[in-house]
Amino acid sequence: MRTSNPRVDLLAKAFRENNVDSIDILYQDGGIKNISIYVALQIILADRNRQIRDIIFNYK
Repeated sequence: MRTSNPRVDLLAKAFRENNVDSIDILYQDGGIKNISIYVALQIILADRNRQIRDIIFNYK
């Protein structure tokens, strides 16, 4: 999968080469999302309000 953002594509490629399967995003309000690398990277890069508290990488 590719996006229109070359930074996302480059980061996703690096994560895939290091066997990262998905990413958990933990939010300030206690919410958790387990999502694919491409979607997670777009959310992380767009987090202008600093709602993300932590990021956990899930390896294969």
